[in-house]
Parts: sequence; structure tokens; C-alpha cells
Amino acid sequence: MSQSDAKSFGKRVEQKRKEKKWSMPDLGKEVGCGTSRIWDIENEQTSPKKLTGRILLGLPKALGVSLDWLLTGEERVPTLEQLEEALKVAIVTVMESRKLKEKTKLIAEKVEEYAVRAPVRLEPVPLISLIHAGEWVEYSEDNPPEEWLSRPPQLVGKRGLAFKVEGDSMYPTLEPGYLIYVDFDKEPYLGDIAVIWLHSGESIIRRIRKKTAKEWILQACNLVYEPLSIRPDDIKHVCRIILIEPK
Repeated sequence: MSQSDAKSFGKRVEQKRKEKKWSMPDLGKEVGCGTSRIWDIENEQTSPKKLTGRILLGLPKALGVSLDWLLTGEERVPTLEQLEEALKVAIVTVMESRKLKEKTKLIAEKVEEYAVRAPVRLEPVPLISLIHAGEWVEYSEDNPPEEWLSRPPQLVGKRGLAFKVEGDSMYPTLEPGYLIYVDFDKEPYLGDIAVIWLHSGESIIRRIRKKTAKEWILQACNLVYEPLSIRPDDIKHVCRIILIEPK
């Protein structure tokens, strides 16, 4: 992206912010970043390529415009082939969601049956909201998690966490309020849904579509969100989701 493109991006952000009669702190609150970051964007001190996925996707959502318009000043009209491909992805996503719910229900029945037949004492798992899930932390009386949950049999590693899903980026596979359990000792495979921690402190849930030495492509299930391209050097932790509990 050229320097002129970066300037246009910042000016378009400023234009829409002022149309909404928001201050820079107002927009920062909507996007989830500091006022200084909004100032940098509008005053051409940073380019879209240097923004995190959360900010880059949060700006158009907060301002009520498309990401294409912020980047180029034009609305992209999808071709028939793109619409057909999007429909195929949506159908596959719905089918995967249904299969996952059926599988989760079957697993839950088996776990319940096992618990009745041979009850065991399980160590608890800390539950934290995904939006607060930054780094791996040690919990204590002074730094408690949101809640402690019983450790499911599928979580065999010593380092595990439970998250309460927030947001709609993985809908309909993961709906807000779902619980997901992750194992820090299990690395996800290509195609798995994983929780990714970045060195910036941001944490996201995405399906891993591509893994190379130079780039990871992370795909949301919700077609409103575009794929994220992340450098491996920006990733601090990645762990596989080993159990999903619908709300």
C-alpha cells in the first residue's frame, strides 16, 4: 500500500468519525484501542498494514462502512463467482456446525455415562473470558479466574484453560456464551480452530487455513470477517480447542 493510500485511509477514518460527531477517545472506545492509536491513524503516522486485525476490522464496524471503502474509497461489488464461493463456504460452515453439535452431544452423553459408572476426582480448570485472555498466567487467591470448572476427560494436559466465547467472528460454529476448552500442550493442525495469542497481547479464535514460514492465514466462520494474515513472528502461543460446550 502506497503512502498516498495510507493518507487516504486516515482521512476517511477522520471523515466518518466527525460525521458521527465522535471524539478520538469515543472512536478508540468503540474499536477497543487508545486515543493515541486513533491519532496516529488519522494523522498518517501509521499505515493499515501495521494495524492489528482487531483494530483494522473494528474501525469499519464502528464507523458503519466497509473495510474496502476505508482502504480504497470504493465499495467492492462481489462477482457472481465470489458470491457462489461464499455460499459454498456458508453451507459447509453450517454443516460443520451441525455435525459438531451432534458430536458434542454424543461426547457429553458418554462423559455423563462414564461419570455415573466410575466417578473420579478431577482437577478444576480456570475459566476466563476470551476478551481478557492475554498471556498464560498463574492463578492464586490474589489473582483468581472468573470461575473454576471441572476438568473434562478430554483435557489430559496439565496446562488447560476454559474460555467463554464473546463476539460473532466464529458464528455459527461458536456462538457467544459457548465454553471452549484448550490444551496448551497440543499444537493445532491445519484446518483446526485454535486460540492464538499475539505478542501484542491480543487473543483471537480462528480456523487455521494456511501455515508457512512467512505467513499464517486465519479464517473466521462468519463471512462478514475477512481472513487475517499474520506473521509467525507475531504469534506467541497457539493452542488447540479440544472441547466445545454449547450454552
